[in-house]
Amino acid sequence: MRLLLLLTLVLLTHSIPAKADMIETTWFVDSFVGDPIFADPKKILSQRQMFYKGSAKGVFYSCDYGGQIKTYNTYSLDEFLTNKEFDLFAKYKDQLFRIKNKPVAPSEVFVHRITCNGKDNPKKRRVLYPFVTLGDSEKWKKAFYLFEEAIYILKY
Repeated sequence: MRLLLLLTLVLLTHSIPAKADMIETTWFVDSFVGDPIFADPKKILSQRQMFYKGSAKGVFYSCDYGGQIKTYNTYSLDEFLTNKEFDLFAKYKDQLFRIKNKPVAPSEVFVHRITCNGKDNPKKRRVLYPFVTLGDSEKWKKAFYLFEEAIYILKY
């Protein structure tokens, strides 16, 4: 009986899609809004950011199977835009939340924190936050990364 319950639980777990829209792909930095302050956009635009299981490599963050953990929080669009931590997104919402030049509200906003322990080497520890994806990722095919006073728009 326990085996049957365990098997049912495993099958249900695999049949239900993960809640956070995926990040594991190769992203390309398409554009940005805001003020990059010290960063040189010419060195960032058109670059890649890849995530695959415990590995990541790219213009913003790298982790070579060094103990990578991904966590996220889920917000409605209104909750996200009124959160003081993300006030720059509210400032540029008309430019960010568009599909084919039309304003669209995502079903959910996922704010990811991705960390790398660096194989327990303090010099290789990294944090990527906030990496923002949107509900219905197949519809949006974009993510955002806030760095300094600019929001970089990544696409896949």
